[in-house]
Amino acid sequence: MPPELVAVGATSEEWRFVLARLPSWICWNIWKARNRAVFYGVRLQSEEVCQAIFRDMKAAFEIQFTQVINASAFPEMCDAIAKLPPPRYGFTIVGWKPSTTGQLTFNTDGYFKGNPGMSGGGGVIRDSDGQLVFAFSAFLGEQTSLRVEVLALLIGLRLCDGRGVATPFVQSNSAILVGVLQRRL
Repeated sequence: MPPELVAVGATSEEWRFVLARLPSWICWNIWKARNRAVFYGVRLQSEEVCQAIFRDMKAAFEIQFTQVINASAFPEMCDAIAKLPPPRYGFTIVGWKPSTTGQLTFNTDGYFKGNPGMSGGGGVIRDSDGQLVFAFSAFLGEQTSLRVEVLALLIGLRLCDGRGVATPFVQSNSAILVGVLQRRL
């Protein structure tokens, strides 16, 4: 393999994809050609095997990266991949907005791995100046996503009650939970 491919492969997601899967496509297509030779008496043609490997790798690449590669052989595919524009990443600036003077704001969030899956929740209470009143986090075990959001809210409200904190203005990033609380769902 040319050294420039190895160097690019170390930093490009596309090249890592190709280099990780190419050996499997090679073995698979050699195996299929061998079986055609053994069971059907079809003579093994190296050019056909190479083209089959290329077609499979190209199709897998195009599916994975939703990019059409105009190439009919590996060298052209390598050139096309090298010329792909870098991925664009979007971002959104988020921030906390204070509530009405004298009003506390409680922001809660649940986090989980899988649905259902291992989960936790947390929250933060701030005053109208943005100063931290208190914060918490809790391990919640295996839960569904909505249950995690509800439990995080419940824990936070119970902590507010236990500390004598007035009912805060509640914020959540869970559209379903907000809809349920506003009786829209």
